[in-house]
Amino acid sequence: MKAERKQGTGLSLGALLVIAVTAFAFPQAPAEAQWEHNAAFYLWAISMEGTQVIRGRPIEVDIGFSDILSDLDGAFTVHYEGRKDRWLTLFDVNWGKLGPETPPLIEDLEVKFAFVELGGGYLLKEHLYLLLGARYITLDVEAVTGGLPVPVPVPSRLLQGDQDWIDPYVGLRYDYPFADKWAVILRGDVGGFGVGSDLAWNVALLLERDLSRRTSLLFGAGFLDVDYEDGQGDTLFAYNIQHRGAILAFNVSF
Repeated sequence: MKAERKQGTGLSLGALLVIAVTAFAFPQAPAEAQWEHNAAFYLWAISMEGTQVIRGRPIEVDIGFSDILSDLDGAFTVHYEGRKDRWLTLFDVNWGKLGPETPPLIEDLEVKFAFVELGGGYLLKEHLYLLLGARYITLDVEAVTGGLPVPVPVPSRLLQGDQDWIDPYVGLRYDYPFADKWAVILRGDVGGFGVGSDLAWNVALLLERDLSRRTSLLFGAGFLDVDYEDGQGDTLFAYNIQHRGAILAFNVSF
C-alpha cells in the first residue's frame, strides 16, 4: 500500500510539472480588447445669430435659447461613442423644428434643421485623439414675406429654401481624468473646406462627473460656426450662422 501511494504521488507531481512547463512554454494569448459603448442624451441650450439668405433675400437671425425653447415644436438629440484599444467612433444627431417670432417684413417663419455627425478617432498619445469625420447638415426654411406698410402694399410671398450638404472635418480631442470621478473633455475641429461649407468650425468644453460605474453627468458649453453659400441672385441660399450655448448630458456606458 505504501508503495502504491508513493507511485501515485510521483504521478501527481509529474502531471503538475508537465502542466507548469506547458503553461510556461505556450502562454495563453491575452484576451482581445472589447468595444466599450457610451450613449448620451443631451440638451444643447443653443442660441443662433447671423444671416440666412433664401432665394436672394437676407433674413437676420438673432434667436436666444429662451426664444428657441418657447418656439420649439420638436427636438431629438443623442450622442454615441465606441472605444476599443486606441480607436474611437463617434455618432451624433441633433434635430429640431422651430416656429420663431418673425423679424420685420416677415409674416411667418418655420425652420427645420438637423446636424448628423459620423466620425472616428485614433489615440495619438495618452488622453489625446486625432479626429476625422463628416457632419451632414440639412435645413428647411419657409418664410412668408410682405407686410410693407401702406401706401406701398406688397402681397405676401412664400420663400422656401431647403438645402443639405456634407462638411468633412479634422480635429483633436483631449480627455483627462483630473480627480476621483471627474474628467475634462476638450474638443475642437475645423471643416467644410469648400466641399460643403466654405468654412465650419466647432469647439466644445465639458466636465464629466461619474454617478456610478455605468452612468455619468456632463455639463459645459459648445460653439459651432457655419458659413455656407450656394447659388447666386434670386437662387442664392446662404447660411452664415453661429450656434452657441450650454450643454447638459446624461451618459450611460454598456
